[in-house]
Amino acid sequence: MKKRGYGSVTEMAKALGGKKFGKEVEENIKENQLSKHLFIMRCKAGVSQKEMAKRLNCTQGKISKIEHTCDANMKIKDLMAYSKALESHIIFSFVDNKMNITDKIKFHAFIIKGYLDQLAAMAHKDKELYKGVYKFFQGALFNLTNIVKTSAKKLPQHTETETQIFEVASPVEEVNHEKVCV
Repeated sequence: MKKRGYGSVTEMAKALGGKKFGKEVEENIKENQLSKHLFIMRCKAGVSQKEMAKRLNCTQGKISKIEHTCDANMKIKDLMAYSKALESHIIFSFVDNKMNITDKIKFHAFIIKGYLDQLAAMAHKDKELYKGVYKFFQGALFNLTNIVKTSAKKLPQHTETETQIFEVASPVEEVNHEKVCV
């Protein structure tokens, strides 16, 4: 019997159970993303369901139920407790569906700016911390620039003369590229 490889669970479900079953599996996966993420977080932390139940002062069955609950039925209280037990926190973002992709990118860029501002504020407390934050900023600028450049390279090629989208230049003495990558 020849082994068959599948690109996804949905692909396997369609091949083994037909289109209808595959569609049901796909919908189930979409409806349970949050609960599956909680399961993955717990596993990555190396915490068993039994240990998680102890941390939440509940039964192991309650943990199983949380990890198998349809996202639409997930209780905020359970999310908060689960997150706290894993020494994590929740970030909700409400993004208008009418926003275009460039506005969504700007939205996330301003969130990143807020974190960078917090980091900069921390650097006022200590000279060594300042050096580390400054070095991080250099690396972040290098990496963000490369992210944008990589995406820009995916733009379609046109026959008319194209100009370079952007160029980053700095004196060689200022940036040691080997140390900047983080």
